[in-house]
Amino acid sequence: MHSTRREFLQQSALGAGAILAARKAQGDPSPKKWAMGIGLNGFMSSGEDFHKSYPLWEILSFAVEQGFKGVELVEGWPQGGYPKAEETKRIRALRDLYDKYGLRIYTFQNGGGDAHAADQERRKRWITGFRERIQLAKALGCDFIGFWPGGGLEGNADVDEAIGRLVGSFREAAALSADAG
Repeated sequence: MHSTRREFLQQSALGAGAILAARKAQGDPSPKKWAMGIGLNGFMSSGEDFHKSYPLWEILSFAVEQGFKGVELVEGWPQGGYPKAEETKRIRALRDLYDKYGLRIYTFQNGGGDAHAADQERRKRWITGFRERIQLAKALGCDFIGFWPGGGLEGNADVDEAIGRLVGSFREAAALSADAG
């Protein structure tokens, strides 16, 4: 059975509510209150699409002045890809940069056309990559990992089939995330 996008979003919201209710019933503390964060993806797009570039120090200074508390990283900008979890020097340097501004790396974007690919091997590789991203998130002190599925149908016959495969990948990613705390 395939669900529409609207049904998928409704089911996701219901699922999130059920998780929060279960946590509360188990005596878990209330969810964390989030502070305002700024994403770097728009600044990356600004340089690529509109040829208007901003130096990173200027963005971070602006973020602090405007009351932002955290930053969402985007891969490949402003300098190279994300470090691997075992690249402790790169991780320390990244954290130190944002610490200098009093900003916290609270999340980073994780790509994912492969999360809904028709080819099972591509989806398996995505899950393996997601497992590695969880390790990186922990090393960076992130509370969560952003996700942008992107891409086309990736070999699926239609959107509903792609959503079905995406849901399967999300279930695996959620289980891995829960296991990692």
